[in-house]
Amino acid sequence: EDPFRSGDFDFMTSAAGEDDATRARSLFNRMPERYIHRVNGELVDFPSQIATFKSVLGRTTLIAGYGIPLPEGQSDIGAIADLESGAFVLDNNSEVLAEARHTFTDRSPRAVSDGSGGSVPDGFMVDLKPGAYTLALEFEHAAERRIGVDRIEVTLPDYSGPGLQVSDILLAVGIEQGVSGGLGTIERNGLAIAPAPSNRFALDMPIYLYVEVYGLSLQSDRTQYAMEAVLRPRDNAGFLSRAARSIFGGGDPQGVSVTFSATGSHSDDGQYVILDAADQEPGEYELILRVQDLRTREVVETSRLLTLHQSP
Repeated sequence: EDPFRSGDFDFMTSAAGEDDATRARSLFNRMPERYIHRVNGELVDFPSQIATFKSVLGRTTLIAGYGIPLPEGQSDIGAIADLESGAFVLDNNSEVLAEARHTFTDRSPRAVSDGSGGSVPDGFMVDLKPGAYTLALEFEHAAERRIGVDRIEVTLPDYSGPGLQVSDILLAVGIEQGVSGGLGTIERNGLAIAPAPSNRFALDMPIYLYVEVYGLSLQSDRTQYAMEAVLRPRDNAGFLSRAARSIFGGGDPQGVSVTFSATGSHSDDGQYVILDAADQEPGEYELILRVQDLRTREVVETSRLLTLHQSP
């Protein structure tokens, strides 16, 4: 308080001996300065998808895919111009450690639409040391005075250790080989990946997923592994129950399943899979991906939730 209106503010000390000044300083140290940006325009919500992958020198790649909503009544993503977007990674003190930016013009090549007809897909990729961070995703559509701001707490795992490991699943609305994708696509291992920011797919859309496997055993300079992708209605079954129902044959026939074997010349490998869910019912689904090293018989698993819906 400033009882004399001198500009010098003091914290009160209670009769019980509790020092509010000390407690306040401790709070300031534990909770860095934050603010909510008040915009001169419309502040809009937008969907996002986060996935992590192995990088070089013990670092982890963070991929963020998100959808920039179109103005009401507009469905042509090719008509968007004067749009700037960015991804910023912050440490515990809100200092920017890494960033990536895009500028959309009326001539910018576009990523594949997310299928909803209502948003422009965008994607970013940055490399960081494993650890906990805050990811800030932002865009500004100056012509329409529309701004989006989102902050997501993320933890980047360490994929550099020994043993079989699998990355997150990156859901996509399109993956192409050997091409340079449009603005908003992610280019990785010779693939142009257009992330699915909302994790929502129309029933008549193919579901693309990209995943990487690390620590495969080499024999005669070759790896050998099996991969299974299972899409089934979401339930509350735990890991052991799922393992009993499925893993490379047998179990619950409900849903969609793709199984294949692969070989490679490196202990780390990336694969993309296409699923057809046209025969499924609308609703929430769990996509389970499992990998077995056929040399060591070791198995790893990862999963992601998604939603199937009728075409608009």
